[in-house]
Parts: sequence; C-alpha cells; structure tokens
Amino acid sequence: MPLRGLFYYASMYERYVDTHDLNIYSSKRLIIPTPQYIVFYNGNKDTPDREILKLSDLFTTPSKDGGQHEWTATMLNINLPHNAAIMEKCRPLWEYAFFVDQVKQFNREYPIEEAIDLAVKKCIETNVMANILKAHRAEVTEMLMNEYNEDKTMDLFKKEFFQEGEQKKAQSIATNLMKLGLPLSQIRQATGLSQEQVLAIKLDVDKDANYLINHQ
Repeated sequence: MPLRGLFYYASMYERYVDTHDLNIYSSKRLIIPTPQYIVFYNGNKDTPDREILKLSDLFTTPSKDGGQHEWTATMLNINLPHNAAIMEKCRPLWEYAFFVDQVKQFNREYPIEEAIDLAVKKCIETNVMANILKAHRAEVTEMLMNEYNEDKTMDLFKKEFFQEGEQKKAQSIATNLMKLGLPLSQIRQATGLSQEQVLAIKLDVDKDANYLINHQ
C-alpha cells in the first residue's frame, strides 16, 4: 500500500506542478499540498482498527538514517464493528460497510452471486445505499463478482506455487500476468515472488516490448 500510494502521489504532484506552472529547478522553495494517504480495508484478515504501513518495511535493507526516506499509508479497518466512531460521523461509509458485511454474511450460506443479490435486496428494503443500488444494481453486482473471482484466482495461484515450490513457474506466470496488465502488487500476491523479483521481471518485459516497437 505505501508503495502504491507513493506512485499515486508522485503522479498527482506531477500534475499539480504542470497545472500551476511551477519550476521545480528554481532556487525558490515551492509550496505544495500536504499529502494524507488513507486506505479503507474490508478484507477478511484480522487487522486492528488503524494500522500505519511504512514504505521502509519493504526495503531490502533496513534504513540506517532514521527513516529519512519514508512514506506511510494509514489503513483503516471498515469491517463492522471496527472504527465505530468514524462510522457514526460518516453515514455513507457506514452504509457501504454494512452492505459489504451483508454480502459476507449471506456468502456463508449461499453462492457469491446469490449472496450479493440478497444483500442488495436487504439494503434496499432497509434504505441502506438504496438510491445507488436501485440505479446501479447491475454495476455493483458485476464489480463485487469481479473482485470475488479475482481474489479467488489469486488464492489458487498462490496455493499452487507454495505447494509445488516451482520458482521458474512462478516467474513465468508473473511474466504472463504482467503482459495482461495486472498491477505488480497483485502479481506478487499471486506468485509469492519478492518485490525485487517482480521488478526484475518487469524490466525484462519492458525491454521486450521496446524491442518489438523499435523493430516493427
């Protein structure tokens, strides 16, 4: 999450500099907006209400300079009943959390598609996200189905790799997933490869792509 946030904010700052015609090479100190990176978590892992994720935790070698090269993500667990105080102040967030919770509850007894349908019906009946679900029922269902299938596929990949212990196979699958455009974080989750291994594969994939472009 911190690495993803660093990329997001680097892109946002780049657009901010361009939009405001700022000169980053000027000797004058520039003033930029203060970043705050917050991530909402509604997965199934047992996590605290609030957790600070550090970029330095991903470094191959622990930082020796007191964390001068640091970037953090504040992860808030929005699975009910976590962060009740925040939910009380933000009704839309509570409604979303309630809807996701209902999907999970129904999924314990029914297939995921039926669980989503039952959760949608219950939320509409109880006026939770009712307007959104009525107007965009099909889109919401499709989004949740895609998320469920993606997580299930990633878990299957990961289980297969750990059981077989085939490093080369993991690297081959990582290359194929990368060519399909999957985010690097998801490729790491699916294959169990380290960040360095995935980045090395990305360099090879980018080199191959550039070669094909230059020789067309």
